[in-house]
Amino acid sequence: MYYEEQVIDGQLCYRTTPDGPWAVVEYKELVDRVVFAEKKVRQLESELESFIGPDPEMEEDARVSGKIRRQSRAAIVAYSADCPLL
Repeated sequence: MYYEEQVIDGQLCYRTTPDGPWAVVEYKELVDRVVFAEKKVRQLESELESFIGPDPEMEEDARVSGKIRRQSRAAIVAYSADCPLL
């Protein structure tokens, strides 16, 4: 199976054949990828903590990380409202 992604005019696009037409990745797919990545990061942080022990700076990092996630989600929602293709 062939699959290729490329950013075209600021939008993530894909095609399924080497010479095929480009299609915009749907908004839901992008959100699903963000959610999956966040879960994976939390899983890896948990595994790391169980391996080396808790990080004393983790509490502050968690507050900052949560703020960044909220800002990222807000930016995605704002962008999708302005973009007729999503």
